[in-house]
Amino acid sequence: MLAISMGDSSGQGWLTEFKTRHFPALISFINAEPDMDSLCSVIDPTWSETIPISDILGRGGQLVQKSQGKKLKAHFSTVN
Repeated sequence: MLAISMGDSSGQGWLTEFKTRHFPALISFINAEPDMDSLCSVIDPTWSETIPISDILGRGGQLVQKSQGKKLKAHFSTVN
């Protein structure tokens, strides 16, 4: 699993602490590009600029599930 934070980098401290405590093996990056479209359009050209966005990609790189807006953990447990 790979996480990319699209938000303001000012919250990096608490985000890193949360990730370390709850998801220590998760690889994550903070997007340094001020324009989110440049990154999101590569993954999903139809992105509506709603955040948070969770795109679940299969091992072959295909889009398996696209979720926009806040979702509960149970929402992602149905992804195969």
